Amino acid sequence: MNGLQLLSEIQRRWPTTVTIVLTGYATLDSAIVALRQGASDYLRKPVSITEISHCVQNNLLALPIQRTKFVAENASKKVPVMTLPEERFFRSSLLFMDRLKHLVMLNNQTLQLTPVEFSLLDYLVQHEERVISAAELLQAVQGYKICEADARPIVRVHIQHLRHKLNDDAGTPALILNVRGKGYRYIG
Repeated sequence: MNGLQLLSEIQRRWPTTVTIVLTGYATLDSAIVALRQGASDYLRKPVSITEISHCVQNNLLALPIQRTKFVAENASKKVPVMTLPEERFFRSSLLFMDRLKHLVMLNNQTLQLTPVEFSLLDYLVQHEERVISAAELLQAVQGYKICEADARPIVRVHIQHLRHKLNDDAGTPALILNVRGKGYRYIG
């Protein structure tokens, strides 16, 4: 069984499990396939322990039970803990976000977003006054520093998943606007 088959089996058996792919055989296509199959993050070897720790921490902090356990287990260690945003809540006519609880509601209906989808949406909301390039989104949300051309297909997959959950049609967007050749902007 290869890694992508294992990822599919994990998603089938435990759909709420956060999965991080760590590979030495990374290609852009394999990253896109892994993200489409439900991976929360995709790291390419060689990768530093700090980067792995940051990735795990971000994904654990998105889940309240795991966050509590992680913080308790690492209380005596000098583990950098991500600080919460200054403003806990975001509200618009359609959308409500609670950054502390990683809760997103659309028209009073709770959405089930992955940690990456939540972070993407949050970053777009925090910078709604401007267009955000795919490379900037990937750097801010997942810590990847890659060129715009390589970032676009990866971010596109996440944006498609996010739009699907937000019922946001790309043709007539109400929340996330694609600015052709430039990136994305929150318009809700």
